[in-house]
Amino acid sequence: MGYRSVEFYIALIAAALFVYETNKEKTFRSRFLITLTSAGLGFSVAPELSHWVGGSLVITGILVTALGFLALEVASAIVSDRNFIKELVKNRFGGKGPTQ
Repeated sequence: MGYRSVEFYIALIAAALFVYETNKEKTFRSRFLITLTSAGLGFSVAPELSHWVGGSLVITGILVTALGFLALEVASAIVSDRNFIKELVKNRFGGKGPTQ
């Protein structure tokens, strides 16, 4: 796991608070779970990602925590959009759908 500095934890908490604050329109439960998920991603993925890209652990932790939830929301929206998936498969494999 490796040593993580106090600065890393402070940055992770600050980024998590940013995530919490940017989700004002959601219920407390949703805000809490989004924030917890984002902080968990930042804590678990940042060390490996910072090593892989050769960047700062603190900055990577901030970026993963603050932006990771956006990536999860986009992926979730795409997966839940069945029409989008049908069109994607149809276009990818060149099949003709039932409407054609």
